[in-house]
Amino acid sequence: MRKLNKKSTRFYTPNMTISKLLTTPLTVIVGITGKQGGSVARALIASDKPYRLRGLTRDITKESARKFVDEGVEMVAVNLSADRPEEALKAFAGADIAFTMTNWNEYLDGEKELAVGKMLVDAAKSVGVKLLIWSAIESFTENTNGRFTLAQFCDSKAAVTAYARASGVPLALAKPGFFATNILAAFYALKPQGDDTYLFTLPISGATRVPLMDPAHDYGLYVQAAIESPELGAGSEVRGGQMISLEEIVAQLSQVCGKKITYKQVEREAWMAAFPPSAKFMAPILGDMFQTFEAVGFFGGKLPTNTDMLARSPRTWMETLEAIPKNQLPA
Repeated sequence: MRKLNKKSTRFYTPNMTISKLLTTPLTVIVGITGKQGGSVARALIASDKPYRLRGLTRDITKESARKFVDEGVEMVAVNLSADRPEEALKAFAGADIAFTMTNWNEYLDGEKELAVGKMLVDAAKSVGVKLLIWSAIESFTENTNGRFTLAQFCDSKAAVTAYARASGVPLALAKPGFFATNILAAFYALKPQGDDTYLFTLPISGATRVPLMDPAHDYGLYVQAAIESPELGAGSEVRGGQMISLEEIVAQLSQVCGKKITYKQVEREAWMAAFPPSAKFMAPILGDMFQTFEAVGFFGGKLPTNTDMLARSPRTWMETLEAIPKNQLPA
């Protein structure tokens, strides 16, 4: 792997600029127009190793999909629904490698997410992939011995991991860190105080450290490593992000914005009570998630994968902030 300076299914058939050779490994990427799938595609396009890429998404006419067509990616319009496994089989046909993920926000139901995840595993196994890469998350219920059980999106993904392992398919886990994009979107945490200052409130200590990552920019590096590194491949696990405390996150956000932003730990019940009515159902789920971070860590005590294994250095939190347009930062 190259080391850089550390500083019904419809098909578009593009003029391939990635590789035209049928002997080149075909990699199928689920959710290619999203943060994770898009990052995987960009990392493999930038690789010095040849790939044929097939991207799966619902709408191949949208701009984000057509950009990949222009880069030589074969795009497939498909609805990966658990009750339509034949569509997944068609979309995965001929694949040597498959990157798979699910988005809990589409289901808001752990059993539905598990059903889709199982379908993806079954499709990958049926077509005989040489490597299935699954975007996995730790089970917070298991990692806390049942203390925090409400983060269904973690437990359902962990159940898919268990199913994939039991299936015998060649499996690598690519666990994303905590999304840096969640910090700026944290309506439940980042609160203006009316005097040109902000509080960033969570029900855990500001000393809690999380593996922060810019998913769209960097997640694909970890998947690329799982595919290309001789030390990884089937049976391996890569974990994304760089460890940083919540207090450091807020301090650097304050520095870049030029605004006074202060981290404050609050009681869980008071924190949940401040959620708007439309998001009340998320309060206990997020409460369990954050308290798991504090109790046992995001990866259950494991650290992120060493960045020396990646094709380039991932962004730090400061670099992520500096890349964001000023009008998208707290003003």
